[in-house]
Amino acid sequence: DVAIVTANYQDDLTAFLASDTNRYTAAYLLPYLGEDEELVAQTLTQLNEYQIPTTSLFGGDYIREGALVGYKTSDNIRKIPRRIALNVMKIVEGQNAKDLPVGMETFDDNLIINMETARRINIYPDFDLMSEATLYNLEVIPTDNTLTLQSAIAQALANNLDIKIDQANVDISNTEIDIAKSEMLPSLDVSTSYSVQDEVSTLSKQGALGRSNFLATGELSQIILAEPVLANIAIQKMLKYNQEESLRQTQMDIVIDVAQTYMNILFAKSNLNIQQENVARTRENYAISKAKESIGYTGSSDINRWEAELANANSELNSAYASLRQAKFLLNQLLNRPIDDVIEIADVSLESSMLLITDARTDLIDNYGKLEVFADFLVAFAKENLPELAQINIATDVEKRLQLSRKRALYLPNIAASASASRILGRYDVPTGLNPIDISTTWNIGLGLSYPIFQGNYRKKLIEQSNISLTQLKDSKKDLENRLELRIRSQLESVGAAYSKMDLSNTAAVASNKNFAIVQDAYSAGQSNVTTLIDAQNNALFSKLSATNAVYSFILEFLTLERSIGFYNFLATEQEKKTFFQDVRNYLFAQ
Repeated sequence: DVAIVTANYQDDLTAFLASDTNRYTAAYLLPYLGEDEELVAQTLTQLNEYQIPTTSLFGGDYIREGALVGYKTSDNIRKIPRRIALNVMKIVEGQNAKDLPVGMETFDDNLIINMETARRINIYPDFDLMSEATLYNLEVIPTDNTLTLQSAIAQALANNLDIKIDQANVDISNTEIDIAKSEMLPSLDVSTSYSVQDEVSTLSKQGALGRSNFLATGELSQIILAEPVLANIAIQKMLKYNQEESLRQTQMDIVIDVAQTYMNILFAKSNLNIQQENVARTRENYAISKAKESIGYTGSSDINRWEAELANANSELNSAYASLRQAKFLLNQLLNRPIDDVIEIADVSLESSMLLITDARTDLIDNYGKLEVFADFLVAFAKENLPELAQINIATDVEKRLQLSRKRALYLPNIAASASASRILGRYDVPTGLNPIDISTTWNIGLGLSYPIFQGNYRKKLIEQSNISLTQLKDSKKDLENRLELRIRSQLESVGAAYSKMDLSNTAAVASNKNFAIVQDAYSAGQSNVTTLIDAQNNALFSKLSATNAVYSFILEFLTLERSIGFYNFLATEQEKKTFFQDVRNYLFAQ
């Protein structure tokens, strides 16, 4: 039931593509032999705009221009002139041409799927077909949301929900300070009332009030001295500083989370490319084994082995792609964007990523002697900069101020002044025979002093409680300093080990790749077996993964070290960087 419609590359396809029939349409592109080098790409762009799936005779070249699927033809096309040359040689040698084969059983059937085009036209191959194909542009997603590390961190600091929650806590602390201060400000209350009383009570007032009365009252009070109120103001200010340090801690945690996730995406992309390369190598070796089997050089065991290896390689490729998508989901969550929002990471090299993070400090970790001295400096630096330590210092200051307030409560009174005034706005139903007394306004002013004499030893127990709390906070601070020092020194050792591992892993990767090429050539020539080639390929794969992972591991270890000291060099200003390195040099020269 397929109807074939032919068209030339130069034809205007707009009218046909805009019709309703195009939803059942697919396009097969024959080779274009004209001079306009852009025409094939323009045609494919137009077909993709109308979501029409495309394939072509020349799969590889046209896939790169935007076709959806195609077979890799370059290797097969190279075989044709070789077969023609062999047949001509046999004819020249006297062999009858009619006896020469014209079919080629060794053509590769390497299917290629352009995943970028699949996403553009929203037509996807199923997983079975994907497992048999080479996936082109698997990680390329058209989007304007391309993030650098700095822009990702900037968005996180502006939009992350954890940061917004902590910022709200700082704002709440500001209101708590104002609330505490309000207790030292004058308090004025005004009220009105309408009352009805019995006749006996009315008579007792001798005409000052009637049976029904409408009154207005005003009360003014002012605290002059109240140590608990003063202490509360001071403590609320300290608690605000504590919330600000908590906000800074959250911001630093978000920075490391975003940076790690960003680097994980870069690693996932590199891992995806390596796994794709491994699938391509496995397909190439699979094709070699089929060619050897077709001429009777090997049996089916090699083919079965390579089929198993290809299935495993595709499984690892799928896992690598899933890991990349999961890392992007996590970055969206940290940036408070829709989880499935399409984002892309700026294409940066491993070297530029490492230089951005580490700067010149790698000179301080290239031997164990420098590591030890640098660790001493970082421990001292962290004690002055970490928000965790700042928070426990603030908690100690709060407890000290509370203890001072409890001691002052032993001898300081509470002093307050007050004044009130009442005015009768209306008297109604004054009993007969009483002359109304004109006392319409009354007032009073007072000064009060409160001094508790004995409260069951309550105040002394509060002081004792403060002493215990201060001792506890002192121990907590020492414990935190010990744990932070342990983290810094351990992390610096990890950084040093990761730094040395980079060169070693890269050397292993280069050697393993060379060994794989040698063994593959030997296998193709029948001088090596399938097990040796698989071992060489796996070793090359793992070595390349290890070399790539070594760089990202070093970057992540370095970022974790920066978090442990409370200072991100790549986010600091030039002056802050200059000050940091000057402090480092001064410390090193002093040793």
